[in-house]
Amino acid sequence: MKPYFQKFSSEELPEQLTCGKAYGRGRAVIVGPHWHPEIECYLMLSGQCLVHIEQQRFTAVPGDLIVVNRDQLHALYSIGDAPCVYLLLIFDFDSVVGGDRETQTFRRPVLFRNPMTADTPFYHAMRRVMFDLNRASAVQQPGQVLVKYGLAQQLCGLLVSAGQFDAASESDARLDRSRAMVESTFQLIQERYGQPLSLETAARAASLSVSHFCRVFRSATGMTFNDYLSYYRVRQARTLLKADATLEQAAQECGFGSTASLIRCFHKFYQAPPKAYVRQM
Repeated sequence: MKPYFQKFSSEELPEQLTCGKAYGRGRAVIVGPHWHPEIECYLMLSGQCLVHIEQQRFTAVPGDLIVVNRDQLHALYSIGDAPCVYLLLIFDFDSVVGGDRETQTFRRPVLFRNPMTADTPFYHAMRRVMFDLNRASAVQQPGQVLVKYGLAQQLCGLLVSAGQFDAASESDARLDRSRAMVESTFQLIQERYGQPLSLETAARAASLSVSHFCRVFRSATGMTFNDYLSYYRVRQARTLLKADATLEQAAQECGFGSTASLIRCFHKFYQAPPKAYVRQM
């Protein structure tokens, strides 16, 4: 697992456009902090979650439509015990929509006015397109790729017509420094997650005081540094366990001091014991 995505692999995104129903399963972290060049849309069906998209912070409830533009740092965290269920659409804009003057909205660092709700212009039409895309994605027959691409183009057209976006503050030097710090910290974790890695070490690598580092990291990602480190280690351990590693091997290779610590972290992020969770994957 990469700590953030610069491009989905063919295993993670086998097609240029993917749409389907996703289940948060009550996990503490539904979607970990990451960014990528693809457009991503969520239509909430049930449950609630806390959403982070760049400088946006809000609670998403059933019916909300959320749009993440390309290369924007985003994450979703569960609220309460009810599992989140949502329609998820991810597509490569250049391949699916193409380029002309009206599509420049998606090429600029604009921030969509999330969440879009029933009183948002063209909301009901956008919601209908999301359901149509979900149905089209379940059908395997000639012409369905063109149908899906056409629906994605229609959704983009509705988003532009709705005008629900603002110029993002990408020129803000403070936000630029925050993003650079988060990326370098993710890289540090990717390289050293199997070794002891303290908060003080991460702050020193970012040339910040511990208190300032903590504020910037949590504001940008919605997680504390230690929680993100544990989350990343658990994701790596999950991969090893799926490949038939023992708990002891996974704990040792992923930087946990003991199997008990690994089990506690699995319960924290997945609310299930490691082996039981892996069997359900």
